Formats: sequence, C-alpha cells, structure tokens
Amino acid sequence: MIFDIITIFLLIAGICGIVNRNFNFIGVILSLDIMAIAVFINLVLTGITQNDKEALTLAFFGIIAAALLNAVTTAIVYVYFNKKETMDIAEETVRDT
Repeated sequence: MIFDIITIFLLIAGICGIVNRNFNFIGVILSLDIMAIAVFINLVLTGITQNDKEALTLAFFGIIAAALLNAVTTAIVYVYFNKKETMDIAEETVRDT
C-alpha cells in the first residue's frame, strides 16, 4: 500500500514538473525520468508481491532502456547547450515552415 502511494506521488511530481513553465529543458527531462522511475518501482513491486517473473524482466529491460535514453539525452543537451548557450524552453520559438 505504501509503495502505491509513493508511485502515485512520483507520477504527480513528474506531471507537475512537465506542466511547470519555469523549468528549462533539463527539468523536463528529469520530470520524465521521475515518471519512469515510478513505473519501474510499480513493476518491480508487482513482480515481487505476485511472484511474476515477467514483470521483473520487463522492469529490468525498462531500466536498461531508461539508462540508455538518459545517456543519449545528456549528449543532446550537451550539444544543444554548446550551440545555444541557454536551456530555457520559453526563449525558443517554433519556426513556421
């Protein structure tokens, strides 16, 4: 029961982080990571409590995929920051094509 509350709290915190306009790009990425961690916690606890090996396997590969995604995102953020020298999403405008 307590882990369900923690999972819901992490999901709400991630959604609030994405909706918040004062965050920069790194804050949005961290909010997505918090939401992914909430899902993985839920999968691991489901696998442990119900003795479900498939949920544990899915959580394991999901954590690996999230780590790879974080590495790629960090590289993209690094290149973007070196080019623009800012991380503020509000300063960027969508170009009309």
